[in-house]
Order: sequence, then structure tokens, then C-alpha cells
Amino acid sequence: MLNKEKNGYTKVINTELSKKEIYQKLNEWIATNYKSAKDVIQLNTEEKIITKGNFSVTFNVSKYVFIYSINNSLTFSIREKKFKIDLIPNSMSYNGSEVGGIEAIRQYFEPFENIDTFTEYSLDAMYKGFLGMGYSEKKSKKNVKKYSSTIKDNYKDYLNNLPIWNEQIKLTFKSIEDYVNKKSSDDDW
Repeated sequence: MLNKEKNGYTKVINTELSKKEIYQKLNEWIATNYKSAKDVIQLNTEEKIITKGNFSVTFNVSKYVFIYSINNSLTFSIREKKFKIDLIPNSMSYNGSEVGGIEAIRQYFEPFENIDTFTEYSLDAMYKGFLGMGYSEKKSKKNVKKYSSTIKDNYKDYLNNLPIWNEQIKLTFKSIEDYVNKKSSDDDW
């Protein structure tokens, strides 16, 4: 499900529907799942639909629970009897403020094999994060050193949150697939 670029997720779904029917169903799914389809749709043709929106994911961090908003682009490429979904998470925010940048999300794309690889990634991500906030190299290194003592706890949080992340991605794809493949008789009233 991870895409070739390793920056998001992709899935090709086969169906019995025509290109036009798939297009219609995807537009219905977007209208049903976003507050305003008009606000999120960036491109809308019978071959491709591109949306920019977000989904929520609930993570446990230490003893606290946070609901993060994952900003993403969702692209649907449409052909006869099949369509492809590309979900690219771009950033993560909490209460409207971006947290951790893309580095905070990237850790969920390919699971870390052990705490050593997690530590290496985390320290580098922290350093880049501090630089991105405008800190000098010296101050960034100092802050990384200060926060490096929390790595073991962060790794535990990561291990607990990884299945939550993966489940949210699977549910998004399943929701789309189920909606598109829903039989017309399900709509009879």
C-alpha cells in the first residue's frame, strides 16, 4: 500500500463500473465525507479528481491523548472498470498549529525495526524541526541534546500509535472502495 516514492499510500481498485459511474461515485463520496466538496476539490475531470483536505487521527503521547489533523492530498485516477487512490499526507496539526512537519508523519510510512533506527531518525527530525523554527545550528543541537532523553518514551508512544495510524489509512481506503462498489439497489427507496 505504501507508494513507490514512500511518501504516501496508493491502491488500485477493480470494479464492474464504467468510468462515468466511478467518477460519479467518487464525487458522491467526497461530498459525503468533506464539509464542503467545493472547498477541497482542486481538479475534477472524468479521468482525475484531486482533493486537498484532512483527516483526524487520535494518538497517545505519554499519558495524554491528542487528536491530530492530517493534511493531505487525495488523488483519484479513473479508468474503465478500475480506479487508483493516492493518499499523500503533507503535514500534521493540533488545534490549528502545525506540529513536527512532514518528519512527524514520515515515521509512519516505513516502520522502524528497532529503537536505534528510531533514535537516529528522531534526532535528525528534531534537529530539522528546530532549524525550521528559526533556531541557529548551535541552539538546535543544544535542544536536540536536551530532548534526546525522551527518546525511549517516544519510541513506546510510536509503537502504540503505529497501529492506530495504519488502521486510519486502511479505513480511509475501505470507505472509498465500499462506497464506489455499493450496489445501486442499496440506494433504492
